Amino acid sequence: MEQISIRKVAAWTGGRYEGPDLPVAGVTVDSRRVEPQNLYVPLRGPNFDGHSFLGEAFVSGAAAALADDPEAARLHRSLHHPVVLVRDTRRALGDLAAAYRKQLGYTVVAVTGSNGKTTTKEMILRVLGRSAVGSPNSYNNDVGVPLTLLSVRRHHSVCVVEVGTSAPGQVAALAALARPDVSVVLNVGESHLERLGDLDGVAREKFALVEALSEEGCAILNYDDDHTRAMIEHAPGYVLSFGTWPAADVYAGDVKASFRKLSFRLYNRMLVRMSAFGIFNVHNALAATAVGLWLKREPEEIRRALEGFVPLPMRMTVEHVSGVRLIHDAYNANPRSTVAALHEIRFRGGSGRRIAVLGDMLELGTQADELHRRVGRAAAEARIDVLWAIGPLSQATSAAARNAGLRNVFWSPTVKEALQDPPFQVRRGDVVLFKASRLLRLERLHEAVRTDLSRREARRKKNAPRGARKSRRSSVRT
Repeated sequence: MEQISIRKVAAWTGGRYEGPDLPVAGVTVDSRRVEPQNLYVPLRGPNFDGHSFLGEAFVSGAAAALADDPEAARLHRSLHHPVVLVRDTRRALGDLAAAYRKQLGYTVVAVTGSNGKTTTKEMILRVLGRSAVGSPNSYNNDVGVPLTLLSVRRHHSVCVVEVGTSAPGQVAALAALARPDVSVVLNVGESHLERLGDLDGVAREKFALVEALSEEGCAILNYDDDHTRAMIEHAPGYVLSFGTWPAADVYAGDVKASFRKLSFRLYNRMLVRMSAFGIFNVHNALAATAVGLWLKREPEEIRRALEGFVPLPMRMTVEHVSGVRLIHDAYNANPRSTVAALHEIRFRGGSGRRIAVLGDMLELGTQADELHRRVGRAAAEARIDVLWAIGPLSQATSAAARNAGLRNVFWSPTVKEALQDPPFQVRRGDVVLFKASRLLRLERLHEAVRTDLSRREARRKKNAPRGARKSRRSSVRT
């Protein structure tokens, strides 16, 4: 955040401030990350109250703070700590961001979708270059979006925000705060069904980002996704569609994929080569391309940016360890993204087995059991050689896979028990996919398998006879 006065902060947040005027620059909600001149905004959560760390924030160099606890505000004012008393610090953070966004007048690109938000946001940032700033990690809620809007400096002309949801009305609230000039809807899938109900409910929630546009705004919509394509007729302003059909405004042809590379021809002409795994990244790249074209970036500039993109950790990253391909996609999971990942390893398997380690997919409501069974059937259809389901919900996945004819199926009730008693050993030539909802922390199992492979490889090399030639057989056990 650019430097502004504490009195302006008080005015924008409807707060009460008594004391000398002074400048603040930058906002943080984490007392451990306070930098000099920052405004500290204490928030409350189920297990913490940021007001308890006001003292720590001021010791670390905070210039001022917001507070909605009158007693805490009184205490720190008595210590000559500048505090703005507001009704609710979380709402005040949003009010501050909305006012700041209005004052600087930068362009806002907002991205939503059931899958691919963070990856697409990072691609857009590469396409737009240094003039753009975006949310770190997955800052897509009522705290992350305001912090992203407040991170803009005067040398930035564009802010790229992720917009997430888990309940009706959340996208509309965030859209009212960010006031997007460009709204990107990537897809509509079975996510957060616990509160959104069904696919139509998910679609209505995502469409709120399009509804928030003015007549001069642009909706960038996935032509290949039925629910997203239906939004085209109801967008209030301009529309750019993207997809793999020539009917889309921005389209890709001649799509090719491997474990190492992904390529396509933009408009069946310009060749784009990317270091990314997962054919669905074509849609993410096309969405970023559409944003770039709308914001007047040259096609060649866009191509270079996409070719320099580096996949994000835990999002379909591929690593080769001791002759085994480990695919780490355990940042999050829903039925659509899980089935897509299964088909990726089906068509790009190695010389060994195709192994899927699938954990629970959360927030699916009353449809959880059937959707986990659908994934089990999809694993069988994708001709997975070994399925290892983990978590109570995934017991349905394993049962459905067995019923569909998949022979090598294992189930562990928790990641902890999976770590303690693995049912099989990975061997050279195998391809192993790890995918689950974030709360399961399936990366622990990924790391355990990775470590075991590295140790076994080290022992193999140590015990190999001197002068022995390295085996070229990829099917040898390690």
